[in-house]
Amino acid sequence: MDDSVIYHHLPDNEVGWHAGDKKTEDGGNMTGIGIEMCVNQTGDYQKTLENTAKLIATLMIAYDLGMDEVRFHQDFSGKICPHRLITEGRVKEFRLMIEKEYNKYKEQEKQNESK
Repeated sequence: MDDSVIYHHLPDNEVGWHAGDKKTEDGGNMTGIGIEMCVNQTGDYQKTLENTAKLIATLMIAYDLGMDEVRFHQDFSGKICPHRLITEGRVKEFRLMIEKEYNKYKEQEKQNESK
């Protein structure tokens, strides 16, 4: 995931080794969908965050997930990841971006259902 492309590497139901918590029963590897944000030198970091928030909101709706189920690599392994979000103190801001997109999509769903 970057400022312009989403590359879907693994099917959502396939175990990935992205969370760093081995085969922990309720851990990120076994129960989570890993999303990697990539920004190269010419990339737009803010746009990458916006695109990622939209993707996460879409997945939340598809799998009936709440904000409490949106977790980071750091939550499982202690690694400072996503590094830039954490070191810049923008985790709360990013969570609000996700929630805003989620609410927007849910409102669109309601409007479509009432038609």
